Amino acid sequence: MYNYSFSDCNANNLLETEREKLFEGSSDVQKPRMKSTQEILTKYKFGGDAAAAAAHAQNKLKERGEKLARISQQSEELQNESENFASLAQQISKSMENKKWWKL
Repeated sequence: MYNYSFSDCNANNLLETEREKLFEGSSDVQKPRMKSTQEILTKYKFGGDAAAAAAHAQNKLKERGEKLARISQQSEELQNESENFASLAQQISKSMENKKWWKL
């Protein structure tokens, strides 16, 4: 059994006021609901055709795979560039340290 404390009540009140501020002026705030299979098929215009739904899902999966591959490649490039930048920064730091131009 959980006993609510004063701080729990304050936290709940704070969350409610934040929620009210967030949705202020919005008239279409609704809680999400579960959709039936038929509603989903109708929305995406498959009309109960399982083959079309499967083909659509396969295409979406392929698109996601391509996006993930692009993101992976971009992250590798960024990592390489950041390593090059760090290396260059170290070289500059060492060269400046050797020159000690600020202590002239």
